[in-house]
Amino acid sequence: MPFDSEKITQAIQQATGLYHRLVLLIGAVGAGKTHILQEMNREFDYPLLSVNLELSRMLLDLTSRQRRLQTPRLFEDLCAKMNPNTVLLDNTEMLFDRTLEQDA
Repeated sequence: MPFDSEKITQAIQQATGLYHRLVLLIGAVGAGKTHILQEMNREFDYPLLSVNLELSRMLLDLTSRQRRLQTPRLFEDLCAKMNPNTVLLDNTEMLFDRTLEQDA
């Protein structure tokens, strides 16, 4: 079943009243998750952040220990740069990388 940007937008709007305000878009590899996020970025002007790409750039010159310690702050900084209340996060696998020892 293809993703529906209207349903996702409704879920985002409903989440604004929740404590965590998080909507997860889950699907198999090749299901079109990135495509729908790119479409929503264009249609609704939600900023789109490729977490793996941007965070890896920031961690590249750090030691393993520094990476573990700096990841939360760097990720927060990335999201804060996006400014609005709604940020679309794509390719988030790095947040779950065991070597970073994060409590995602």
